[in-house]
Amino acid sequence: PDPMVTLRAMRALVAYAALLAMALVSSMSGAWASDSVGCHKTRPSPARRKFSSPEVDHFLLDTVPRLRDQIAQTFNVCLPNALDSTFVVVAGRDDSFVITGDIDAMWLRDSTFQVLPYVRYFLKQGKRTELSDAVCGLVRRQARSVLIDRYANAFNLDARGSGGPHQGDRRVPKMTKAVFEGKYELDSLVAFFALSNEFLSRTGDAACFGSEWRDAVVAALGAMREQQRSSREEGSRAAYQFWRSEADLGNNGTGAPAARTMMVRSGFRPSDDPCALPFHVPTNLWLRSELKRLSETLSSLGGAEDSRKEALELSEEVGRGLRSHALVASPANSSESIFAYEVDGFGSRVIMDDANAPSLVSLPYLGSLETQEEERAYLATKRLALATETNPFFYEGAVGSGIGSPHKGYGMIWPLGVIYDLFGPEKTDGEILRGLDHLQRSTAGTNCMHESFWKDDASVYTRPWFAWANSAYGELILYLLRTRPHLVLHETPPPTVRERKRETKAR
Repeated sequence: PDPMVTLRAMRALVAYAALLAMALVSSMSGAWASDSVGCHKTRPSPARRKFSSPEVDHFLLDTVPRLRDQIAQTFNVCLPNALDSTFVVVAGRDDSFVITGDIDAMWLRDSTFQVLPYVRYFLKQGKRTELSDAVCGLVRRQARSVLIDRYANAFNLDARGSGGPHQGDRRVPKMTKAVFEGKYELDSLVAFFALSNEFLSRTGDAACFGSEWRDAVVAALGAMREQQRSSREEGSRAAYQFWRSEADLGNNGTGAPAARTMMVRSGFRPSDDPCALPFHVPTNLWLRSELKRLSETLSSLGGAEDSRKEALELSEEVGRGLRSHALVASPANSSESIFAYEVDGFGSRVIMDDANAPSLVSLPYLGSLETQEEERAYLATKRLALATETNPFFYEGAVGSGIGSPHKGYGMIWPLGVIYDLFGPEKTDGEILRGLDHLQRSTAGTNCMHESFWKDDASVYTRPWFAWANSAYGELILYLLRTRPHLVLHETPPPTVRERKRETKAR
């Protein structure tokens, strides 16, 4: 036999064995999560659910019987999973601590994406419910977290325990035990703005936003101003530095050198991996749009005119930086502009995409495309992002195809990447049906979305309980019910619970 073929086969077997071991470790990680409910083939019994929403439960009773069979089972588990399993502390409007799933900590970004489907589809103007109060509690918890440490991405319930496995990280500013992980990810702060903006616009509940929230907005905007500085302006007095043996930021913990671009730097990506270059383009696009919304939020609330002006001014500056640096010539067609994934302001750029939002593929979902030029660039970018020749983290295999992430390595497709792709307005019905089929197969019969799965074997996956992905799938089906119901409903749907009740009364 050809020795090179044999060598490649041996390497593939070694890689597959490593993936199996990774999946085993991941499947055990939920064991230490508080009173774990997790994610399983069916919902937990009502008595075991962490939080119950009559609005969500009634919707499921009405809608699930009308969905295509496999979609119905997965949707019934995924949509309520964050409520069922991750709202580990709910104290009315004052506090909601929402863990990410099989890790007993709250990520600002994850918790926002975990609850956005409930905010967008189940909260109503002027109507307070237990669900709206619980989301208000999360808004307030996020604000307190930003005030504890505006450069951290994940937080513990409180500061009374050991602080978790990352307390050994060296960092400026110094971490406290209230912080689970101290990675500066710009998207964490944008996620705080996004949840606040969405909650107020959907509910009109101005009473949720007190002085603590306003102070957190000031702190977040201050961090963004600090991170607009170039490496030369910053000098030896960096506002943020991070060292960990397997995930150091280079240049003495400050990351790759940055020119002043008017965009805002980030130390780490939404995947929690270090940025290769300091300006993460999709996060800055998201930041620009959420800052505009924040200025409207602050205007509606009143009493914070300085912050309102600051948010609008910063949004305009970031927009100028994006126009000058984020659009680059496509490597596939030099006459076509695309979005780079990361840039440094000196001319270097990273051409790729990662499954974790904010990503380039997720821009329509995030509402971050503002002009026809940007929409054209998005479509050109997406063609590159969904091709193995131009995106090193796009994979195709026996189970399906989709974008992965260096966070889990070669061949691991992330359901998040598949899901956010399907929100694209350019997708055909056939493409959406193929994507839904890939997602269904990726569950490996569990009815749960996972962090990632091996492209050729869905039974090899990471994180059996990853609530962000479950919520994203739930929101995708809600979106399709509203925009393309024929793709997810039975051709002749059975009667809803309400219709059956009306029939019974008529008899």
